[in-house]
Amino acid sequence: MNLLRTTRFNHFDIKNIRLGCLTTHLQSSEIFLGGQKSYVHISAKRSKTIKEMRELKLNKGVVKPVVEIDNVPSSVRAAIGKRKIELSEVKTDVGKREELTLDKLEDKLRSIQWDMNAILKKADESQSPDDHQIIEKDEESLDGFTEIVNIDPEKYSKRRKRKSRLTESTSLPDPSMPISDIPCRGCGAKLHCQNASLVGYICSSKLKSSTIEELQDTMCERCHLLRTRKVTLPVEVDEDQIPKLFESIRSERCLVLLILDLLDIRNSIPKNIVDLIGPTKDLYIVGSKVDMIPKDGDGFLERVESGLVSACMDAGIDVHASHVRHIGLISSLTGYGIENLVTKLLSDWELKGNVYFVGNMNAGKSTLFNALLRSDYCKFSARSGLPRATVADWPGTTVSVLKFPITTPMGWKLAKRAARFGKHRNSYQKELELRRSKAKEGNWKYASVAGIVAATDFRDEADIIKSYHEKDRYKGYDSPMYEYSADKVIVKRDTKPPEPKTKFDPKKYERAKWLCDTPGIRNTESMMTYLHPDELCAILPQNVMMPRPFLLQPGDVIFVTGLGRLDYLEGNSKVLITTFVNSRLPVINSTLAEADELYKENIGKDLFRVPIGDQDRLDKIPALVGKEFVIERTDYQTAAADIQMSSLGWVSVTVLFGEMGDPVKVKVYTPGGKGLYMRCPALLPYTHTFKGKRIKHTQRYRIRKPLV
Repeated sequence: MNLLRTTRFNHFDIKNIRLGCLTTHLQSSEIFLGGQKSYVHISAKRSKTIKEMRELKLNKGVVKPVVEIDNVPSSVRAAIGKRKIELSEVKTDVGKREELTLDKLEDKLRSIQWDMNAILKKADESQSPDDHQIIEKDEESLDGFTEIVNIDPEKYSKRRKRKSRLTESTSLPDPSMPISDIPCRGCGAKLHCQNASLVGYICSSKLKSSTIEELQDTMCERCHLLRTRKVTLPVEVDEDQIPKLFESIRSERCLVLLILDLLDIRNSIPKNIVDLIGPTKDLYIVGSKVDMIPKDGDGFLERVESGLVSACMDAGIDVHASHVRHIGLISSLTGYGIENLVTKLLSDWELKGNVYFVGNMNAGKSTLFNALLRSDYCKFSARSGLPRATVADWPGTTVSVLKFPITTPMGWKLAKRAARFGKHRNSYQKELELRRSKAKEGNWKYASVAGIVAATDFRDEADIIKSYHEKDRYKGYDSPMYEYSADKVIVKRDTKPPEPKTKFDPKKYERAKWLCDTPGIRNTESMMTYLHPDELCAILPQNVMMPRPFLLQPGDVIFVTGLGRLDYLEGNSKVLITTFVNSRLPVINSTLAEADELYKENIGKDLFRVPIGDQDRLDKIPALVGKEFVIERTDYQTAAADIQMSSLGWVSVTVLFGEMGDPVKVKVYTPGGKGLYMRCPALLPYTHTFKGKRIKHTQRYRIRKPLV
């Protein structure tokens, strides 16, 4: 046994101690002896003889080095135990050392200087004590964890008014402060305090008094208001970064996951997408928000996917080419198709390169990013430490690249994932059956397609049990006890510390492949650019769209809020118009003679609901511009065509009487004529399945219970 004796050392200055065939690494900043004699006995592992190797092979055992520590201070034991855990978790070469370059040294010094300035800033702010309550610590009782709060009811009878966070944060810009390198945890923009109208803004006092570790868990003011108050701020987004991003996508080996909105398929395809990403770039195409589309009969998902393929072909995307590896339908809210997408990515793409989300604004990229973040596609060690992307109804919430490391698709991980499916299959089916039973009762909220998204625990059984024990250690220690007297309240807290939060360290995943959520591309054919956030919340559906049938004859008009209008101009037959829009939006009947007067009197009022405001607000929205469409009859039970009304939704036209091919002419309006096109065949052709009995003396029909 080799003996290492250290006497009266304040700390080790030795980096490597070589004992026989064993090399031990000690860090000087972690081991302290306190100026006393200490003996550290380390049994070095030597080379095995041929006899020992035969015995090892025969017994199938493992020879482990024996470490004995006697009469060693607790600080040394803690340091050695910590170092042992680090070496067991991270496997590094003994001879390989991290090179300390001048740039890394400057970054370290810059970080230390930033943290010191933040600590001094906090100390300056805390010099003026808060008179609202005086806290004294009694060190003699409960090991210093007793707080005595003195209350003076005569002096503090009135409650202080709380300052508005919005006025406080937006009133302190500092243009002299440089932009930081730390991104917002919600949208990915770089944090700064220069201009409140730019993305990534936080108040200067918060930026200066926060350490780097605290800033890594900070959201900008825009994301904070979006998540907590559902309020958005008018900010400026740098449009020049999108071409630069596509240049990097074209140059590297990666997979582009194109996300399209099924509620407005053709308008959600970015213009010149083939030129942006490259004609032979590996491509996945997914249609999002399939849960918003009601079922019109058996095989409706196949018909929706066929409509997606047809729209991609019209946009110049050759879906039958070899580089188009997958086409599918998903719902990030209900989980439909997410697990199938993860399985396809792990088995087909594996780790051949990074994966980039590409799509127009409000196509559902951030919602899908959050769904995959809590699935098996994200590395297990990074799931709890990564923040979720900010999601809202209005477009443009993601202004920079958000990413997470992709899990390595090893065989044992895929086997464990398949075992989870088999284990929880019955519980998944019970949950889906519960949704179907509620939909059969007539609840349209549960009539959408759904799935289950879960994550597999890839740890060993021993590590799982150990984590459960670690969680049990913290139970019951966060509840303080109170003792009341005439003039004071004593708060007694337990001595156990709170459970530490998991921090995400990107340096651990330098060699990993990443899934990146990119900023949305602006859609010029969308009417959402003209609307305020409260108006967007009104027109965008939150659940499955409830179809509403109307019977029209030549000369009739229907308004879909104040943003859409359909005129039946010419035809020899009555037509069935079925609207697929948000069920909370009003649909108003009129005639050609009265439509213009009705619109002028009620636009901006409660009858149309959207848009809302005075004349100055209405002047900012373009006037309704119409486009004529000629539709030929197919069958009285089959919709002949759909007419898309931009982001508002679409209407299906069914010609009830006449011969095959008889034409009818309609004219459809949207603000500025944006987003108008005809889709033939219809996406949901069997609209008669939604039609119930006709309501007397009206042009409306009752709605049947949803199909399941």
